[in-house]
Amino acid sequence: MIAEAGDSSNRRLHSAPTQRIVLSFVAIIVLGALVLMLPVCRTGQQIPFVGALFTATSATCVTGLVVVDTGTFWTPFGQLVILLLIQMGGLGYMVIGTMLYAARGSALPIQRGGDFRESLPTPERANVRQFALHIGGTVLITEGIGALLLSLRFAKDTSLGLAIWRGVFHAVSAFNNAGFDILGGMRSLEPYVGDLTVNLVITALIIIGGIGFITLWELTRRNKEQRHLTTHTRVVLQTTGILLVGGMLALLALEHGGMFAKFSLRTELLAAWFQSVTARTAGYATVPIGGLSAASLIVIIMLMFIGASPGGTGGGVKTTTIAVIMAYLRAVLNQEDQTRLSHRALHRRTVRKAVGVFVLSIGIVIAATLVLVIAEPSRMSALALLFEVVSAFGTVGLTTGITPQLSSVSLVTLILTMLAGRIGVMAAAYVILQARGEHRICIRLPEDDLPIG
Repeated sequence: MIAEAGDSSNRRLHSAPTQRIVLSFVAIIVLGALVLMLPVCRTGQQIPFVGALFTATSATCVTGLVVVDTGTFWTPFGQLVILLLIQMGGLGYMVIGTMLYAARGSALPIQRGGDFRESLPTPERANVRQFALHIGGTVLITEGIGALLLSLRFAKDTSLGLAIWRGVFHAVSAFNNAGFDILGGMRSLEPYVGDLTVNLVITALIIIGGIGFITLWELTRRNKEQRHLTTHTRVVLQTTGILLVGGMLALLALEHGGMFAKFSLRTELLAAWFQSVTARTAGYATVPIGGLSAASLIVIIMLMFIGASPGGTGGGVKTTTIAVIMAYLRAVLNQEDQTRLSHRALHRRTVRKAVGVFVLSIGIVIAATLVLVIAEPSRMSALALLFEVVSAFGTVGLTTGITPQLSSVSLVTLILTMLAGRIGVMAAAYVILQARGEHRICIRLPEDDLPIG
């Protein structure tokens, strides 16, 4: 038996920045909840602490689930607080701190660089400072263009000042895949179901924020520094395209004679496209989600569970995880020794991690759904509760309309689910094991076999 001391040391080194990242999210959430409790943030109504904590968690974890109407319950200052929580949560405290260091031209401390790489995957050919500046530029340009286009559109419906505020808020929320809206009435973007500008701008922001900064970095430098796309970028683009188009076609087929029957062909296409895109962890909706058929809800649940791509502002198990799982299943069925994806053989460590993330994620979703089913009255269907849990875990924000009716037990459960979904199930597992003091040394044991299937 051989003890792999190196692996144990790596896990201990890995756990330190992971704990700092988790603690930073928790600190931001608690601070945000306390600020939202202040009278200056509210339009005169009271909100229990669990409600403020839920809102702060939803904003920081860029989810979008709400217990009160963001557009009418919170004052402009309260909405600004929520917007800041969305921006900090979408990028992460460690990333924002590194961006500020890089913008000042200061040399990055070793610990900060390590925390940055731990919180956000970094391209092999880029140093931390370059990548941080790239992220800052991408955020400013993308959100700026989105805010301008949306402000011009909203100016047709309201005053210029309010239109600009709505444009900025929804651009930041969409790019960070948050799904918060301030239109009022808790109807999300339903008034704009057939509006070409709102549909295309919002979905573009969602996709750009969701495919990941690594992919954006590589696409902008493909002709400058490298001639071929990496396996990561190819898998992200291919999987994202399949899910977006597949989701749109599925919703068109399922709702053509249902929810979409009252729409013109143009509006029907826009509605199906928007719901397919927003299910990828964004949380906006242009149709009442509660009015969709059970089959459509299941399709959206699958899209929400998969989510966005690594290194982006979205949640879910990620597109690359699903791609690796599917490639692994194909290898098992074909009795192949290697897991192949995009003309490359994947390292066993990658496959093992993908399986771990997938299984842990399913476990969290099942456990949280069970708690909600027990805690809530029978008038809420199990499908609606499952939808709520997956929306929280995938940091999506879509809902069938039951969020404000949930009990405190369910809200706390969703808070923990959102946090696990945002920081990642593997990071959460590392922190839990570290807190329990488990520093096990891996030992190679004699191998055995078991009948399977």
